[in-house]
Amino acid sequence: MCRLLIVLPALALCCGCIGKSGSVGSSARQPPEPGKYTCYRAVDNIVLDGKLREKSWKKAPGTGNFMMYDGKQQSPLSTTAKLVWDDQALYIAFECDDPDIYATHEKRDEALYSQDVVEVFIMRQDDTEDHYVEYEISPRGTLFDIYLTAPFKGKLEWTSEAFGAGAVFAGTLNKPADGDKGYTVEIRIPFADLYGAEGASPEDGSEIRMNLYRIDYSTPEEIGKAGADAKFITWSPTDKINFHQPDKFGVVTFRRSPVGR
Repeated sequence: MCRLLIVLPALALCCGCIGKSGSVGSSARQPPEPGKYTCYRAVDNIVLDGKLREKSWKKAPGTGNFMMYDGKQQSPLSTTAKLVWDDQALYIAFECDDPDIYATHEKRDEALYSQDVVEVFIMRQDDTEDHYVEYEISPRGTLFDIYLTAPFKGKLEWTSEAFGAGAVFAGTLNKPADGDKGYTVEIRIPFADLYGAEGASPEDGSEIRMNLYRIDYSTPEEIGKAGADAKFITWSPTDKINFHQPDKFGVVTFRRSPVGR
């Protein structure tokens, strides 16, 4: 039986609760709109190599550049994503500009959130109300996954057997002086993780609430430690540096039409 645990402060890094204050000054303008995206069917087989050579990626619409966490300014580093799906899984491609790629972790479920990382949070679609799943991938393709029963509370030992990713980076890891270009991540999230049953998938027009994130760091003086100068970047804005806000998740609408039509 899976052991239910409270996520310790170290794990809180994955929500962006470190590196700078989460306070936000008052503003007279309206809160930013949540992210919205229409996800179409893939037209070919997605190979998880991080290279985005498939026709599906070439035809899929982009999200546009992500914002800083509160939605008040564009990210200083370009971050975009595309999504497609088939009967078994959702596929997500991230493209991230990054002049200083920092990633040392090589083992699954290490503290990826303390170094450069992209993250996907998705609400469960079965009768487990308010449960969601978190996936993280580093620029070197290392994986992290956790099942959340509430913000910061979940099953760290939970593992998705069919979750996978491929990553490609342009530059040299953990060497800030050489001027890297960035990295690309290609992700497969099985619908069985979301629906709790094999063979389940979205119907045409159905909506799933999720959010896409990126945490960018500078390489620290001591390689292997948490990164420096954290930037918290999101597709659907949050009101503070806390990614674990399901009420701030965006909405992805699934269509059975082939991508590009």
